[in-house]
Amino acid sequence: MYQLVLYNELKEIIEVFKNLQDVTVKNGDVYWNGGELRGIGSPFIVINQDVELNRGDTIDDNHIQLDQKDSLKDKMTQLEEMNKQLQGAVNFLLGI
Repeated sequence: MYQLVLYNELKEIIEVFKNLQDVTVKNGDVYWNGGELRGIGSPFIVINQDVELNRGDTIDDNHIQLDQKDSLKDKMTQLEEMNKQLQGAVNFLLGI
């Protein structure tokens, strides 16, 4: 289970969505079993449910380090990023 935590530039939590299952992240969109939030304009993290965070709390760097967005990206986005990295390595090796 995960929770989606939205916060502002002062690191004040503005919203928390809890008890999320099957979470997938693509750019500024987050999808989960039974819902989605698209076009997220504020900073956000997706972390395990066992971390206690509530609206109005202040998020710190330790919480931000727990973010699991990268591991929850949809497969196509993961493959596109890997392809770019591999192409960069090939170009480097070929001197391009």
